[in-house]
Amino acid sequence: MAHTFGIPIGNGTIEKRGKNRWRVRFNIGMDPKTGKYVYSPARTVQGSKTDARRAADEYKAELIRMATEDSSDLTLAEYVDSWQEARIASPDVKPATCKRDEPVLARIKRYLGKRTLESLTVKDIKSTYVRATTRDGLSASQLHMLHQKLKQVLDDAVAEGLIQSNPAANKSLRAPRPECTSRRSLSATESRRLVLCPHDTCEESRFMAIVIALATGARRGEVLGLQWKHLHLSETPGTSYIIIEQQLVKKSRGYERPKTRRSARRLGIDDETAARLLSWRDEQARFLAALGIEQTPETPVIIDSDGETQDPDNYYTWFTRFCEKHGFGMFVDDEGNRVAPPRLNEHGFPVDDDGRPYSRSNRRKRVRRHYVGLRFHELRHTNISLMIANGVDFRTASERAGHSKVSTTMDIYSHAFPENDRAAADVIGKLLG
Repeated sequence: MAHTFGIPIGNGTIEKRGKNRWRVRFNIGMDPKTGKYVYSPARTVQGSKTDARRAADEYKAELIRMATEDSSDLTLAEYVDSWQEARIASPDVKPATCKRDEPVLARIKRYLGKRTLESLTVKDIKSTYVRATTRDGLSASQLHMLHQKLKQVLDDAVAEGLIQSNPAANKSLRAPRPECTSRRSLSATESRRLVLCPHDTCEESRFMAIVIALATGARRGEVLGLQWKHLHLSETPGTSYIIIEQQLVKKSRGYERPKTRRSARRLGIDDETAARLLSWRDEQARFLAALGIEQTPETPVIIDSDGETQDPDNYYTWFTRFCEKHGFGMFVDDEGNRVAPPRLNEHGFPVDDDGRPYSRSNRRKRVRRHYVGLRFHELRHTNISLMIANGVDFRTASERAGHSKVSTTMDIYSHAFPENDRAAADVIGKLLG
């Protein structure tokens, strides 16, 4: 860490200090002694803001040269640590992304961390990939994630002037291909059966999340992040729509921006779904009034039994039990035999057959249960698959899905419709007559 402290993070801050006068400085990382983030000495620039930006670029290059004069023995593990700390401190990187990358970065440090950045070669990376697959049994998907993250880390090292080129981006290094994961989608008949499943009045709020996901293809976090101000409902046919501009990953963290830039989007909804949401809005208002809570535009569309934001983890528990009850999933033990769902008390904690929570004094063996069946994310796949199968073009489907590229939609869903291949063969047969 001592070698990487002092490298500027980001593009710096440019503050106006008077007419044609600007202050420029950079965040230069965390001081390893104090554990606090430190800023470079401020520089005053005279001129326009364009002049200030140009001076900031020159100042950054100078700071990088000063910080890397003695970085020849900087190891990859040290750089990965500082790289991750900078991302955690950056407002442009979501905490969930940093958390998800931790296991991959740990693998990079375990396999290549002792090597210095300057000594890392393409041959080192190739031998590491072979060892990871043959000795450690990494899957193609795990190896693909490791390769992509290593390439990203070393790209930043090149940008900071620590190395001349990125060995992970060398053309002779064949990037591993991820495994194709099977994505289950419901048929139109199964989808209709799901949205018509009988349920208690107290389940209506959670059930509406299923209705919204099937109608829009929104992700779970996006559905749980909806507030009434995001729903523009009208009794006029063909005018209702939903705005996706935030998501709920964890209740304790509150709302976050969507997954990607294109995930912020406007989604038209059908008239039947709009009518159900209008009915639910009135029903929710009566429910909240009984709790002494006023419904406002900031009120979540999907709430828990206390009228608060629905926690995603608690929703998962309800969803799996709902699917098991209505034949869309089941719970199995370690041998694959079907078992009853786990018993929960009124607080949602697992209990034994006598209703006692498991504890040190209650050491009765618990039956390990695994849920097998419909997942909430598969409602999103169902929506997109049904759109494409019924003639919606890939660009429109991609925009509604919030994918960053149309190619992402095509790669995932183009192989899912063998009937299209059959239709194409029939067309060629008719033309050749």
